[in-house]
Amino acid sequence: MKKQDDWLLLMHQIPHKQDSFRVKIWRLIQKVGALQLKNSVYVLPFGEENQQKFESIVQEINSSQGEAFLCRTSFIKGIADHEIVQKFNEDRSEKYNLFAQELRLLQNIVSPSVVSEDDLMNIEHSIGKLDRQIKEIADIDYFSCKEKESTLKLLNNVLERIEGHRIGFDGKVLKLKLEAYQKKTWVTRSNVHVDRLASAWLIAKFVDKKPTFKFVKKSNCKRAGKNESRY
Repeated sequence: MKKQDDWLLLMHQIPHKQDSFRVKIWRLIQKVGALQLKNSVYVLPFGEENQQKFESIVQEINSSQGEAFLCRTSFIKGIADHEIVQKFNEDRSEKYNLFAQELRLLQNIVSPSVVSEDDLMNIEHSIGKLDRQIKEIADIDYFSCKEKESTLKLLNNVLERIEGHRIGFDGKVLKLKLEAYQKKTWVTRSNVHVDRLASAWLIAKFVDKKPTFKFVKKSNCKRAGKNESRY
């Protein structure tokens, strides 16, 4: 286990009536991966980058009629350094394990040799979000807990399987028949922007000679119905 001698301690007090601001500060503290020791007392391992993270939060609090203090310290009694490191690792491990559960579900879907286009698009949407979230956790995994390596390995496995389905496991680009995509209903989320407007134009111009476009709520866009394709 990595040894840590010095720590950064953030202590703050926010007026009771500023509930929305309190939530904002809590989110900022969560984002930098600080560990809560007591009410309104948070700790990070000492380092220039972490000091800058805490300093920005202190400035935010003090500029909004709150009080915040930042100090560099070492613990003598009450809690040992290795216990704080263990608490950091337990918190990060819990987060990695939640992501690993989702990744295993996706892994089961992409494991068969044949995966439908709709399932593949759903998986790609989910894996993109998970990839970002896991990397965010890795950035604040200050003591490299043991679950980090296994979760990243699982993520890479799912990404490789998706790529395999896209290009073919023999390394050849899969060729789709254009006639299989005629007179289809093309489904996408409502409130479209330039990217999906352009996609619709490309579909009508180069793919489907008589397309029908359907715009649905995000919750109804996970799976395509009969003779429908998502984009």
